[in-house]
Amino acid sequence: MVENYVPILENISSQMELIETKVLKDGDREVLRKIHGIRRRILFLRRTIFPLLEIFRRLRVEGKEFFTEETQRYLEELHEHVMEILDIIENHREMTNGLIDIYYSTLSMKTNDIIRILTVVSTIFIPLTFITGIYGMNFNTHVSRSGQP
Repeated sequence: MVENYVPILENISSQMELIETKVLKDGDREVLRKIHGIRRRILFLRRTIFPLLEIFRRLRVEGKEFFTEETQRYLEELHEHVMEILDIIENHREMTNGLIDIYYSTLSMKTNDIIRILTVVSTIFIPLTFITGIYGMNFNTHVSRSGQP
């Protein structure tokens, strides 16, 4: 049962590598949705595997008198294997958090680029709009000076 978690974790790892390249290439909302989906699966795996750690620890420590030496070694090996799987899960969880950070960083960089372009455009057009506003007014200077229509 414990060995069956390894292919699942390898699958998640390969999906995370693909998503990492997508995040760096073009980070859209679909990528963020996939990251959160993987994160949910990782947390589900952690919740299902973490109780096994306590079970194998108790069997090893409290059940010494009930098991043969060979069975105790097997339980020790299972306990170590569950610990390794939990370490892999924690690494994957940290990687998903890193992917989320990368996504938001790239999104922020794109926003900064757009704001920079808009700033340049407004810097060019605001003075032109001001000059057009002054010289484009409809008033007669002769009538205004004399005070008579």
